[in-house]
Amino acid sequence: MMDADTSMRQIRKTRYCLTYEGQYFEIDVYPFWTDKAVAEIELRSEDQEIRFPEFINVIREVTGEKGYTSAGLARIL
Repeated sequence: MMDADTSMRQIRKTRYCLTYEGQYFEIDVYPFWTDKAVAEIELRSEDQEIRFPEFINVIREVTGEKGYTSAGLARIL
């Protein structure tokens, strides 16, 4: 917290963690979105095939988009 950027807003989220077919998912749900969340997947290698559970509807890939990082979200709120 000593290095926190006080010019940005605080981000609140609920994180759900689950494993599915040997993959580890972190799903972040934000109170300012009612229709989407952000999923992060820990892979063993870059060429590992990603398989989402049937109950997760993937809207689109946002890897590398700065607007979907915690810092990016803190700037737009």
